[in-house]
Amino acid sequence: MDIEALIKSLQALSDTLKSTAIREGESLNDFKNSVERFEAVFSDLVVMSKSDVQISSSETKETLKELSKILTEIGNYSNHQIDILQFVSDIAPKK
Repeated sequence: MDIEALIKSLQALSDTLKSTAIREGESLNDFKNSVERFEAVFSDLVVMSKSDVQISSSETKETLKELSKILTEIGNYSNHQIDILQFVSDIAPKK
């Protein structure tokens, strides 16, 4: 596994999540919590990759599983917002 390439991709995602304007809603706090958890686990992965100490593959695997879970949550929040926007765009004024 090319951990450095993965880290670069995750860093790009992290930058995007930090800069994306999110509409306020009920799930905003949940979204923010997911982003904060992503940042923490991502930071752990970066530290693990730069460590001189040999990290077990099971520990790396668990970290990647946690990242995957969090990214799925973030995707679900984003999909919900997209669904709302799609619904609104489908509404046509009466003529």
